[in-house]
Amino acid sequence: MSIVRLLLALSLSLALLSPCGEAGAHGQDDYQRRVWTQQEGAPPDIGKLAQTSDGWLWLGTSDGVFRFDGVSFEQYTPPGHPALANRQVTDMHATDNGDLYISYFPLPVAVVRRDGRYEVLPPTADTRRMTPLAMLVDRDGALWTIGDGIRRFADGRWTTVENDATWAAFGHYDLLLDQDGRLWASSPTGTWRLDRTRGRFHEVSSLAGGLTEEPNGDVWLLGLDGGRAVRLARASRGKGQLAHDNAITSRFAGQFASNGVLWTLGCAAPPCLVDEEASSVDGALPREGAGPAGVGRGSAAGRQRLAILEDRESNMWVASNDGLIRFRPKRFIVTGMDLSDDLYSIASDRSGEVWVAHTVEGKRWRLAPDGTPVPQPGQPSYQLARGRDGNLLMAGKQHILRVSEAAVETIPLPSGQDGKPRIHRSMGLLDDGKLLWSESLDAGSIAWNGRGWVTSAELGLPKGVYLRQAGDLGQQWLALTNGELVLYDDTRLTRYDATLVNVVTGIFPGHPLVVAGTSGVAVLKHGKLHLLHSSNPNALRSVSGLAVTANGDRWLNGVAGVVHVRAADWKRAVDRPDLPLRHELFGVTDGYPGRASLLSRQNTAITGDGRHVWFHSTNGIVGLDSEHVRRNTVSPQPIVQQVTTDTGRFDAGKSLRLPPGSDSFRLHFTAPMLRQPEHTRFEYRLDGVDTDWRDAGTLRTTSYTNIAPGAYVFRLRAINEDGVYSKEDTVLQLSVAPTFVQSMPFQVAVSIMVAALLYTLYRLRVFYLTSRLAERYRIKLSERERIARTLHDTFLQTIQALLLRLGTLERNLPDDGRARQQLQTMLDDVERVIEEGRDQVQALRAPQARMFEEVIQTCIDELRILHPEIEFALHSEGAARVLVGEVIEEMGQIACEALRNASAHARASRIVASVRYGRRECVLTVQDDGSGLDPDVAALGFRTGHWGLIGMRERASRIGGRLRIEGTANGGTTVSVSLSGASAYLRRAA
Repeated sequence: MSIVRLLLALSLSLALLSPCGEAGAHGQDDYQRRVWTQQEGAPPDIGKLAQTSDGWLWLGTSDGVFRFDGVSFEQYTPPGHPALANRQVTDMHATDNGDLYISYFPLPVAVVRRDGRYEVLPPTADTRRMTPLAMLVDRDGALWTIGDGIRRFADGRWTTVENDATWAAFGHYDLLLDQDGRLWASSPTGTWRLDRTRGRFHEVSSLAGGLTEEPNGDVWLLGLDGGRAVRLARASRGKGQLAHDNAITSRFAGQFASNGVLWTLGCAAPPCLVDEEASSVDGALPREGAGPAGVGRGSAAGRQRLAILEDRESNMWVASNDGLIRFRPKRFIVTGMDLSDDLYSIASDRSGEVWVAHTVEGKRWRLAPDGTPVPQPGQPSYQLARGRDGNLLMAGKQHILRVSEAAVETIPLPSGQDGKPRIHRSMGLLDDGKLLWSESLDAGSIAWNGRGWVTSAELGLPKGVYLRQAGDLGQQWLALTNGELVLYDDTRLTRYDATLVNVVTGIFPGHPLVVAGTSGVAVLKHGKLHLLHSSNPNALRSVSGLAVTANGDRWLNGVAGVVHVRAADWKRAVDRPDLPLRHELFGVTDGYPGRASLLSRQNTAITGDGRHVWFHSTNGIVGLDSEHVRRNTVSPQPIVQQVTTDTGRFDAGKSLRLPPGSDSFRLHFTAPMLRQPEHTRFEYRLDGVDTDWRDAGTLRTTSYTNIAPGAYVFRLRAINEDGVYSKEDTVLQLSVAPTFVQSMPFQVAVSIMVAALLYTLYRLRVFYLTSRLAERYRIKLSERERIARTLHDTFLQTIQALLLRLGTLERNLPDDGRARQQLQTMLDDVERVIEEGRDQVQALRAPQARMFEEVIQTCIDELRILHPEIEFALHSEGAARVLVGEVIEEMGQIACEALRNASAHARASRIVASVRYGRRECVLTVQDDGSGLDPDVAALGFRTGHWGLIGMRERASRIGGRLRIEGTANGGTTVSVSLSGASAYLRRAA
């Protein structure tokens, strides 16, 4: 630390300045400030802050406890203790295991466990005059409280450690556990430290104030209301920076940030910053701040600052009586220059130094790597440029300076027409390696060739040039007002169509050439511009600057801010312009002021050392350290908060069972992230419904419809603004209860009813078919009886009368006559016809009396006479049933046809007919051991010129049977007919 800065810090500590000091290079401009008041949903009168390990920011107020996820505030209602929801909070303390201790006024002390449980600690045995004003949890898990004494809670009981008048005074109390495990306490009368051996506190200072700890472990006591601040103890060697990955509790006087800068509330317009170097001085700290200070200037959420906290993402939070203030560190390096306009010119030289000039005032600065502008003496400079040789070019009103390490060359600008010196209002400089070009409102575009100045018209440049950049030696790339891009090379002009990018805003020579415009960015390949594509339509619009860092990454300065493209992604996009360009965008939420400047005709993105990149914006000059972009490395922790249905809202824990009828529901979730919560993205999946992860973007709700009852698993992950994923997916076991009609008993009952209905329909169908068969049988039987009557009453009677007449005639003939013998033979034939007629009449009148086996046996008996060489057999299985008459007739004809076919065509030696009377079906089978069925006949289903097989199928179909004809394993053929018992049997056996 310099002597000047030390003296400045010490002098500031002796006087109380009314406002905080003027902002320096890293004061308020280095942070983005946002205020939440009641209009933005913040509760008033916030006295305490704490951040639990899950990322929630908890706010203790006079109206209860609230929590904040970076987007919205919600009041916390203690489960099972709704009466405590609006009770005043005196202190909160977050622990590394995820618990949050809360002290209420006038009582009790409670703890919110990490798993959501809420416990109220038992009251102390002695009378208390005040509630605990400060709390902390020791390394052994014991809870310490201070306020009307010091007490310790462990193993379910309270122990009073200190209880005299020292701890009963009205005022501020504080507790601190430092990195060395030392326990500190402050009261309105002094500061104390616990002697763990004796179990008592001993006084270390008569000063009062707020306790805080530096990142290196040093313990400080910060004075109140401008009081002294002293270092109480130094840390042991080897102590590292404070980690903010777990729980954090606010301080009421001030807070050391993780970068070593002290944020103090003990100044006139808090908060104020005290530089890390100033705070390292032994003794008292400046009361108002040294070096960069003044963060508290400007609009605020109330005057009274009550608590300050640095969260795990390095944001500083200040609680006040009217709301909440966040100071978010900017990614961009703030130069400390005027950020109210873009009237600057910026360039680098061969040594890597970056220079800035004000185009109106002529001031000139050299930028240090940390952004500090170092004013430069000398004549005013209004435009800067880098020469082809790397030397710095500076344009004044009457001359141009070419500055090298060895010398400064002065190039006079042309005089007026009267020969007198003329004032040039410079608008740009360009060195193409052969000519030095100057742009001014007075002389237009002119070039210095080493001997004198010549105009652009004399050199053959086209008209309408409004933007130019140097290409290779002696070359220029020109953008014309007619939409053309022209390559000028020693008076030779090569023209390209640039209307693809609309109005050209930047030309960046290289391989390939990059051209930017109001419609996007394009690369020149094979004599044609190809537009690059981005998922963000604004990211590549109106780019006026492009810088390449040492690692090959591209940094583009455009309308949306700074676009960073990694080297591999850039190469991929150049090779395949049709593919989307992968990039990250740093915009206004990262501290970028405004948008890329289009006023300058120069490249608005400059790097001198290949690491630090400086951008010319509409609000001045800012920078980025490409190797340290202040990324947020904190992993978000997603939380499923609630599930809503048409019937209600349900808090989500690890598992949730939705009521019957919840086939549509909406899930509400969040991930407490406090730096850029608006850029936190979410992905989710419902196992059992989704086959892959779904992208919710920045939305914090999703819905499902037409979800069947059952068990599901909802998985949620979050990604912060820098692409850091949550370490673990949040899992919610979700089940949807079935309604009565969706329940298993109901479905079983419905299944039984459907089965019963189908069975009933089946029985009705069988009854209908049986009735039809019976009706057809009755009709057929009636017809048979009519035929029998007709045969008996007419035909047989006529034959009988004829027989009587012939008998009379036969008796009148001689006994030994030939005629009588012939007539007797005829009479015998007639009697046989009459007998057969009577048999037919008998068969027509009583076919139901015959058993099915009798029909088959009759066929077998007839075939035995014709084929004595064949062995016939008839078998039956099961209790014999009486078949429906039509079934007997049709199946009997099928059996006879099968027996005749086997006898006549199969050359069989044995034929077996069998009848199986089953409970559900009746089956007829005729099997032979013959030569089998001809393949052609089997394929056609009949024998050409024969109708037996066709008739068998027709008969089987007529009675509803199934006919199968197939070969057997040992040769031969099997014919089977199966018919359902309901259709076959006339009645069931008794």
